[in-house]
This record gives sequence, C-alpha cells and structure tokens, in this order.
Amino acid sequence: MPGQEPSAAGPCPGRRGNRQDPPHHLHASKGREFDTVILPGLLNGITPRDVPERGKWRRPTAKELAEQRRAFYVALTRAETTLHLIIGPGYHTKNGYWIGKGPSDFVVEMARRLPPVNSAE
Repeated sequence: MPGQEPSAAGPCPGRRGNRQDPPHHLHASKGREFDTVILPGLLNGITPRDVPERGKWRRPTAKELAEQRRAFYVALTRAETTLHLIIGPGYHTKNGYWIGKGPSDFVVEMARRLPPVNSAE
C-alpha cells in the first residue's frame, strides 16, 4: 500500500516475492526488480572499484573493469519506475583523507550517450 512502512513480517512495498533484504551491492541485484533503485557512491575508486593488491590500491584490469561495468548495468536495469544515481567530486576515507577522483567513469560514459535534453518541450 502507498505510504506503508516495510515490516519484518512481510515484503516491502514495491517488491515482488517474499525477499526481505534489499541488495547491498551491485552484484546482489541480478534477477531482482524494484520500484525504485538508488545507487550511491558512483565515484571513481568506488564504482568502478579500485582493487587492493599487496597493501596498495590499483586500477582494475580490463577484465575486472568489464565485470564491474556489467554489474553496474544490471543494477541500473533493476529499476521499474525510478532510478537515482548519486555522484559527487570525491569522498572521505575512514581515516579522514579526501579522495577527489570525480564522478564514476561509468556515469560519465552513460551521460555522454544520452540524447540532448530539449528545454523547449
């Protein structure tokens, strides 16, 4: 019902089936559909995610990047009605350091492919 709060006893409004837990990462969204999807953290270093290796972070390989792009696409297509993409200039680490790598390359690529918005309509 509209305005109804989700409860532990039943599925959340807008969901299909009896799934109780929303996906917490892009990979968990495959095979699910939701009325509204919110994708936070669409920043370089997070999506696509840098990869830890021997105590340091590195950019993903072409194969890793392709897998992350597929997961991002799947997450985008889970929205039946509304999709919110949350981007920004960067983020603070747990230790308080500022990482300013800008918005996700995936979002930038997608925005470049969208047709221009006609403000006259």
